[in-house]
Amino acid sequence: MADQARDGNTVVIRYTGKLADGSVFDSTEDREPFEFVVGAADILPGISSGVVGMREGEHKTIDIPPDDAYGPHDPNKLVTVEASRMPEGVGAGDLLTDSEKRRWLVQKIEGDQAVIDANHPLAGQTLHFDVELVSIR
Repeated sequence: MADQARDGNTVVIRYTGKLADGSVFDSTEDREPFEFVVGAADILPGISSGVVGMREGEHKTIDIPPDDAYGPHDPNKLVTVEASRMPEGVGAGDLLTDSEKRRWLVQKIEGDQAVIDANHPLAGQTLHFDVELVSIR
């Protein structure tokens, strides 16, 4: 067993992810802890680098700026389309998936136009994770 988490270790964490206003956007509270390989490409870089040096049982808050999370909000990913192209019953705040598996958030529908957003819902946000390192392998 490793003494401290480092690149290449498989770690298990419990976490609660919050936005700047304190609202929770994700948590392992009601599900299994999250397991990942430190340094792997499929994990947010800020989480991966944030656990490096942690010991089992240690708690830490990791603050992740947009560039190490889901990137800045890109205004070029806002698209105006004809409202008639929206599925029946869709409104502002709904999430759509197109045939290429891209996710679009409906920003607003006004008159015959709809504004949809291809940015990740957390783009442009600084994320705050309260993390407990459960185990290192």
